[in-house]
Amino acid sequence: MKRGYTPTDAPAAEAYLEQGDKLRKQVAERNRRAQAVKDPSLILESDLLDHRLIDSVFIANMGAGSGSMVLAGITVRKEVIGYKSNSGKSTGWRVRFDWAGSDGQPRHSETIPLEADNRRNDPDRNWGLHE
Repeated sequence: MKRGYTPTDAPAAEAYLEQGDKLRKQVAERNRRAQAVKDPSLILESDLLDHRLIDSVFIANMGAGSGSMVLAGITVRKEVIGYKSNSGKSTGWRVRFDWAGSDGQPRHSETIPLEADNRRNDPDRNWGLHE
């Protein structure tokens, strides 16, 4: 901007201001989800599809292992299984959540580590590896 120049039209700023309500809703939703990690009563059923959020809630409230919690009035079960690397020096963790939605349909969310598909964890290919 030039010195002494008075802007007469700022379409980008006006467009930003028009999105104010939408942006405030996004910030409020982000804050609710952050608080839900420590206060599971804030969890909504739609949040169960967010694997990272639900894992954070379980870890903050029950620790890192398997277990179950009631979230949004629904019993959610967490299963944790470790898979060793071929060298046996590291472990990858499979984390799976199972629940029945309010419509009665079974649902799940899962992360599978790369180690789950290696030779050590496949009985047909597990030859020549030290135990």
